[in-house]
Amino acid sequence: HHGRNELGHLHHLLALNISAPPDLAEEAPLQAAVDAVRAMGGEAVICHPYWHGCTCADLMGLEGVLGLEIYNHDCEVSVNRGDCSMVWDDLLARGVGWPAIAVDDAHFHRPDFLGGYTNVKARELSVEGIMDGLRNGHFYASGGPEIYDVRFEDNQVVVECSAARRI
Repeated sequence: HHGRNELGHLHHLLALNISAPPDLAEEAPLQAAVDAVRAMGGEAVICHPYWHGCTCADLMGLEGVLGLEIYNHDCEVSVNRGDCSMVWDDLLARGVGWPAIAVDDAHFHRPDFLGGYTNVKARELSVEGIMDGLRNGHFYASGGPEIYDVRFEDNQVVVECSAARRI
């Protein structure tokens, strides 16, 4: 939790690939937290912005972010605020092209697991392989189907995936 958004709520930040939390005050600006995580060799993801009332305006100008959590299954199950794609769309329309992340954020005291995930294409199943895949954008977020292949064929986008009602 770092810095506060326009509504006064603390930002939530996921720090990947660090061994300890950065030495920052909870009220430190969000950019300072992102910078601290990156200085430690990690990557920062903005978590569930809709859940805590974070808007596009709160995030504009932020640099060094790996991605934006556009779906959080615990937030969906607990308060029906798991879908953050509207914040992502707003950012994309303004030229902020952060990749999408999806998670369970499972706390296991309610059925808040197996609803969201980020699939990473990694050269090997290791921390280094996963981080390399994330840093190079070799991943996708999903709350449903697993994507096997995407290609452009005969002026159409063709998607092969696991059984799904919609993608």
